[in-house]
Amino acid sequence: MIQGKVAWNRQGNKSWSTGNIQNLCKGTPNPQATVSCFSNGIKAHGNWQQALNTCKANGQSQPATQPTRLFQNNNKSVSFVKMHGAFSCKQDIEQVRKDGCSVPKEWKGVNIDWAYKDNNYNTFASACNSHDVCYSSPWELKGKTGGQRHCDADFKRDLMTICDRKYGLNNKRPDNLIGDIFGGIADVVEEANPELIACRVTAESMYGAVRNHGASAFRGGQTWSKTNCVK
Repeated sequence: MIQGKVAWNRQGNKSWSTGNIQNLCKGTPNPQATVSCFSNGIKAHGNWQQALNTCKANGQSQPATQPTRLFQNNNKSVSFVKMHGAFSCKQDIEQVRKDGCSVPKEWKGVNIDWAYKDNNYNTFASACNSHDVCYSSPWELKGKTGGQRHCDADFKRDLMTICDRKYGLNNKRPDNLIGDIFGGIADVVEEANPELIACRVTAESMYGAVRNHGASAFRGGQTWSKTNCVK
């Protein structure tokens, strides 16, 4: 397969020593791919020793593997990025790890699915997706502690911010004396706003769910990051 058939230099010399044939082919799972790898190496750089060392016993079809494409995450809505900076993974974590919201039907024994069931999935989607990505960020891979706690705390903040922006009044007040007066009135009105109350109760229940039952999901996310992200 090699002797008299495969050139070991750019001058076309096809006379091999038995030792070099054995060195290249011994233990290879794919002799044809190994020989092809060697030939490609000779064509690329002409160094037979380099080509032999690259291709021996590996069954490779090319003298060198292409670098793995990495996806960088620099989304500052994700707790890990805010605290430790951007990170890179072999897959786009924003696409493969987010899966939206799962809203509980009750909170502390009280049925609450009536309060928000018609549109809560869309309302809270951004918070849920950021939380999903946070759980799969490389906390353990990079030796960082408290990952789940930080993710859950930011999740609660994001949920409450969504409620206040959608149903609250204080976020609309100007930053002046009139705004202060308006803010005092808004506080009273907000306390009696059933939509805002329902939103906050649902948000609180969602936060409680991840704090009490999110450990396995966090461990799954960490397993994914150890396989796919760069240390």
